[in-house]
Amino acid sequence: MTASRAIKRHQFLETHSLEPTQLAFLASDMSLRRYYRLSSARRVLMDAPFPENPKQFISIARYLQECGLRAPSILEHCLDNGFVLLEDFGDHTFTAILKNAPEKEA
Repeated sequence: MTASRAIKRHQFLETHSLEPTQLAFLASDMSLRRYYRLSSARRVLMDAPFPENPKQFISIARYLQECGLRAPSILEHCLDNGFVLLEDFGDHTFTAILKNAPEKEA
């Protein structure tokens, strides 16, 4: 990511009264998206620069919630710059929980 991207990321956080210095890289995926955890709050910042379209992510998250499924809440966003502030579910993944879960009898 470029320095100008980092500046935009920091401006987005400051706009929402969050401290950019508390930002720690969390993960990336096969796209251009990168995820950062805010250590001072239970928040994750999705950084999805153009040509990524975080609007699709937001729509799917809201649809899942409407269906009664648990998806991260969309707390803030700036679609023009590709930023989405999400609820942080923490480090526990379904895969890890299922792997370590004791077998239950049916």
